[in-house]
Amino acid sequence: MRIKRRIYFGAGILFGLFLIGSYFIKINTESGGNYVVRDSLLGIIIFHNVFILLLYILIFVVLIVNGFKRGK
Repeated sequence: MRIKRRIYFGAGILFGLFLIGSYFIKINTESGGNYVVRDSLLGIIIFHNVFILLLYILIFVVLIVNGFKRGK
C-alpha cells in the first residue's frame, strides 16, 4: 500500500501523537489550602468520557485510512 494523500495521513499521525503525548502531560486543575488536584491533559480533553475518546480514536483511524485511499 502506498500513501496517496499525504495530508490526511500526516494529520492522522499528528493527531494520534497528540493524543498519546497528552496522556503524559500533567496539569493542576484545582488547588486549595491543603490539596492539589492533578489531571492529565488527555483526561481534560476527553472529559473522562470513554465515548469521546473512542470518537477521537475513530477520527485518527479515518484520517490514516483516507491517507491510503486513491486520490484524484
